[in-house]
Amino acid sequence: MCDIIMARTNSPETLDGLLKMSTVPVINGLDTRFHPTQMLADLFTIKEHITDGRKLSDLTLAFMGDATDVCRSLMLTCAKYGMGFKQIGPKKYHMQQEWIEMALNFCEESGGTIEITEDVERISECDVVYGDSFYWVTQKDEKEERLAAFMPDYVITEELMAKARPGAMLLHCLPANDQEEITRGALESEYSVAFDESENRLTAQMAILVYFTHKDAVIPTQETIKYHEDKINGFLKTL
Repeated sequence: MCDIIMARTNSPETLDGLLKMSTVPVINGLDTRFHPTQMLADLFTIKEHITDGRKLSDLTLAFMGDATDVCRSLMLTCAKYGMGFKQIGPKKYHMQQEWIEMALNFCEESGGTIEITEDVERISECDVVYGDSFYWVTQKDEKEERLAAFMPDYVITEELMAKARPGAMLLHCLPANDQEEITRGALESEYSVAFDESENRLTAQMAILVYFTHKDAVIPTQETIKYHEDKINGFLKTL
């Protein structure tokens, strides 16, 4: 009865079961292993805010925090695109070796690099800094332990961002826990693109839907594009 299924689940087995049984495309909206749809919005946002002609492969991204589904997806995505990737956080919460090996295999083809470290000062080599919650919805019973492990050393502050490379941008997959993994000053700063990133999630999901439902669609002419742009701009002027 559906053309596409998008599933967000805490059970990877649920997603795997859908993949086996479904006759239509299944999109992983997030599970405990990966968050691929977030990655499309993230890469789009990063490319959108590169202003000096550099490519993705010229950049190094630092993920501050736990080996979450977002962290794992970022590591593999950076490795695929030839980017540098650093997970910076307490050793207990470092990425599992099996996923590191997968990322390193991608790096052999792309030229990317992977580093898993406790050293906050390694942020000085990074062009993009990425934040996420130090605990997930299934880890509320570990909240105090996790906050004690990550705070204050791995909290993204304005002072920490000042240690990154000049012009570094700040991303966060949102929602953010104010004054936990990130301070309000950093999140609302001029170098933060987290809110553009959030907006781009809509664009990214629309692109996925177009990809799966309009593979044979005809590319619109410039006249058609201008017609719709004029209608949009005309509407915006009335607001």
